[in-house]
Amino acid sequence: MKKKQWMLIPAICIPYLALFTLATLFFSAETPFFGFLMESVFRNNLFLLLGPLGFFCLLALTVSIVYVVLGVRKGWDALTLAKYAMILKLTQVPAYVVIFVLGVLLAITIFTIPFAIGLWLLDCFTLLISGLVMLAAVINSVRQDIFKSKEVCWYAILQLFFCADVVATVAFYRKLKKKYKEQE
Repeated sequence: MKKKQWMLIPAICIPYLALFTLATLFFSAETPFFGFLMESVFRNNLFLLLGPLGFFCLLALTVSIVYVVLGVRKGWDALTLAKYAMILKLTQVPAYVVIFVLGVLLAITIFTIPFAIGLWLLDCFTLLISGLVMLAAVINSVRQDIFKSKEVCWYAILQLFFCADVVATVAFYRKLKKKYKEQE
């Protein structure tokens, strides 16, 4: 299991790549670095700028699905899966805060509302990816007879809601760790 955590790197990086893409778009006129990127690398083309983000999103979704399928089929340890799901969610929190603030600021004017909607859709996408990883931990905890499905179904459902997903993931990890210590 130790060598499989690299598969979560694309999922961790998505919100940060989105922030970098936004910074390149909005600060290309003011800063030499972003100006160089926009002019020389992306040739002032919005589609060339958004292309790598879209590709990386598809890569992260594919790798996360493979991670979940492997984790469930091979019966990876539920505690380890929960730990990596918690790490995934907690590393994305700073980016979520910045994206939320930017989304609120962009929603103020009518001309930037499409950007705010795009940020919200990106947040929903990353919520889906990190929720999939947590779902594997929940499924394996039931399969390994650590919990009954009725005990942990709420943890899986809460993965669909912002903020509640992080709280539920940390609570599930702590509850699972406590169960593991009781079994020893």
